Amino acid sequence: MKRKEDLKELLIYMLFGLLTTVVNWGTYCVLEYFHVDLNVCNVVSWFVAVIFTFFTNKFFVFKTTGKGIWREFCLFFGARTLTGVLELGLFPVFLHLETRPLFGIAGFMPKISVCMIAVVLNYFCSKWIIFK
Repeated sequence: MKRKEDLKELLIYMLFGLLTTVVNWGTYCVLEYFHVDLNVCNVVSWFVAVIFTFFTNKFFVFKTTGKGIWREFCLFFGARTLTGVLELGLFPVFLHLETRPLFGIAGFMPKISVCMIAVVLNYFCSKWIIFK
């Protein structure tokens, strides 16, 4: 039974992860459309996505309750900050390697690459540290 629950949790995490990605990339694309600096686009889209994903993880994925919301938020934000710093550090490196826009969006391929690395790290932090 535990395995079935774990699979369900992982699938829900992936669904909300997809929605978080839409929020993240959507924010990025809107800002890029208005010619905001690409690194600023990346920072703002990351911050918006972190707020969105905290609430979806807390209430829909890991379903934690109780008085520990500030503890969870601080741990969550701290973990996301670490993976966010990793994304921020890797983004310019990957951006430097990019040769052309993807779907007409400059920096989109580097954005995808750093996001995939962060998703894996974020799941393990959420599952085993923050919402355990």
